[in-house]
Amino acid sequence: GSVCLSLCPCLCLPLPSLSLSLTVSQPGDIRQTLLAVYNPAFFGSGSKLAVIGPKDEIQPPKVFLYDASHDELRTENWGTLVCLVSEFYPDTVEIEWKIDGALVKNEDSRPIHTDLKSLKSKSSSTYSVTSRLRLSVNDWADAKLITCRVTHFGEGTTITNHEANVEPTGELCAFITKDDIQERMVTGKLTYLILLCKSILFGVFISFVVWKIKVGTK
Repeated sequence: GSVCLSLCPCLCLPLPSLSLSLTVSQPGDIRQTLLAVYNPAFFGSGSKLAVIGPKDEIQPPKVFLYDASHDELRTENWGTLVCLVSEFYPDTVEIEWKIDGALVKNEDSRPIHTDLKSLKSKSSSTYSVTSRLRLSVNDWADAKLITCRVTHFGEGTTITNHEANVEPTGELCAFITKDDIQERMVTGKLTYLILLCKSILFGVFISFVVWKIKVGTK
């Protein structure tokens, strides 16, 4: 087996074969021992220890990226992209997002929400996890390529990268609602009327100045 420490850089160190014998004096001892073996150990923020058994096989992740829903973009002016990372082992992955090649930082204008804990498969030893990126309709429409990049730490110093991409489709005007159109029409009419009134007042002022000049020269 191996010990895998999910830390930058990540190391999965081989372990010798171990045999363990237990002397149980109370029923609770078994449950406590199993929990100690099953649960991974954590060493502060960003560090995770995973034990790879001698019969466990390293499984690279499969990455799927789902584009934002057009209905969500239209009704909320925001869109959520979902990155599904599945069928990987050990449970040591890092997920990052990129827009047109530039790394996306987790901030209020572009929030990123990644599951705190991976989900273990019921039928195998593999895991799955999801990460979600929220973008405003303007950021989504401006992007040419959105990428979900997954770094998987395997046995020893083996590190592999996997990614999935989407190209946002749809014009920005397609996500403008009827209310938006009506509001912009009203705003446009008001702007036109204000400019028209200013032009009329300016014309009256110029006419008055010209009249005063003519009266003064007589």
